Amino acid sequence: LQSFRICIIICCKRFTFTSISTFAHI
Repeated sequence: LQSFRICIIICCKRFTFTSISTFAHI
């Protein structure tokens, strides 16, 4: 279950990074 939490954190950070990159690109 610990691995699942880590996966969620990574996905969340990746999504945030993508959003920031997209916003900065615009």
